[in-house]
Amino acid sequence: MRTVEYRFLYLTIGFIINHTKAQSMKKSVMIVLLVILFLQACSQSNTITGNIAAEIPSVEQDTKQIEPPQIIEQADNLPQRTFKIEDLQYFLRTKLRDPKDPFETKVTGPYTVYLSNSKSWGIYLINRRSSYLNWKKVNELSTEEVLKYYEHKKELNPRLTKEELYDAFNDDKTRSGDTEHLNYYMYRYNYDDYIKDSTLVSEDVYEESIATPRGTIVEYRRTRAIVNEDDIWQGEWEPPMLMYKLPCTEDTVIFFRPESEFHRLSTANMKRENVLNSWKELTRNDQKDKLFDEVMGFCGVPLEKRNDVIKSQKHNEYAENDIVYYKHFLSSALTAQAASQSIKNETAITELTMSLRLSGKKIGNNVRMHVFSNESGQVNSYNDWTLKKDEENNETETYKTIITTGLPKLTGENITLIIVPYFHKQKNIEDAAAAWTYDYGHPEDYTIGEPFYLNVR
Repeated sequence: MRTVEYRFLYLTIGFIINHTKAQSMKKSVMIVLLVILFLQACSQSNTITGNIAAEIPSVEQDTKQIEPPQIIEQADNLPQRTFKIEDLQYFLRTKLRDPKDPFETKVTGPYTVYLSNSKSWGIYLINRRSSYLNWKKVNELSTEEVLKYYEHKKELNPRLTKEELYDAFNDDKTRSGDTEHLNYYMYRYNYDDYIKDSTLVSEDVYEESIATPRGTIVEYRRTRAIVNEDDIWQGEWEPPMLMYKLPCTEDTVIFFRPESEFHRLSTANMKRENVLNSWKELTRNDQKDKLFDEVMGFCGVPLEKRNDVIKSQKHNEYAENDIVYYKHFLSSALTAQAASQSIKNETAITELTMSLRLSGKKIGNNVRMHVFSNESGQVNSYNDWTLKKDEENNETETYKTIITTGLPKLTGENITLIIVPYFHKQKNIEDAAAAWTYDYGHPEDYTIGEPFYLNVR
């Protein structure tokens, strides 16, 4: 087609050159220009028409070319660290407007924890190349493991079920002596008494993902609340904990603990669950979102849409009850020896040595032993003594005493001493200086562990 167009153009120009006179030259040039424009327009029209035809596939071609869309997985890597830890510490201090807030090194080894003096910022640094972090590993990193450098949580005792309490306080072991009379210090403690006498504590821990322009971060919330039998909030057992876990680089994670703002909530006569939901709404804050973006931007985390969904909840119930604790959880080992002289039907105890070893919760120095005698089946109470602390370490306490005076003479052919360890926590005595007396009607207020039976004749 183009060959025909150009040949026509050449013939036209030749014709003009051979036949045009000087006075009509101007008109001929105009004709040539018009012919050129006409030919170019035709050429463009054919080109556009050809392109459109080529871009419209047939129905048969369409069917063959359809493929499922490709799903591009998000990169799970974190950026390499290009800054010094000291630079990161300075940057974080500027976020608090407190450049004098130093960081303290808490642990060295496979990882290092740097904790600011205000405990607002923490830096978790991996020291081993084989343990490089990615988004998934950061999300799985236990916040509880890091929190142990922030605080020392009070130990709490699990709340017992009815069955567990029954097993603890209904001991059917065979005992020497008259068990019918000895049962008064192996008391029956029912479940209603247990709940009434306990401080009930509920612990709730939530970990949830929070969306940011640079990917999701984890929000950690924990409360330890005093509640009543109906799960109504009574007060805080410990201050609520709010913590954020921010991915930074392949060897660095940042922990941020802002003010919990829990004091802004009204908890009067509110269900525990409602209080926790209100606190969750209170933690949402645009200013924190801006801070997160700045910190992660400093780390080099790119802007990307990540939809990591993290959501977990843990609920534990505790009951602070020393009576039950000493009976059910405290491990006690009591030993006793007696030196005696017997003449006919009478036995004189000349020396009594008692030793008590406790493993578990420390109870201080308020430990005593009350001594009964079972003289030919007749139970008699005759004295008690204070035990002095003899040894102590992280796990155990040992109390000991040797009695040589005040020991009565016992009568009978079969004599057993029943030695009962107890601590001073009688509910009917508020004065700490009051005299210690063994309350036979309510030994449950202070008995520790099992009695010890010592045959002396």
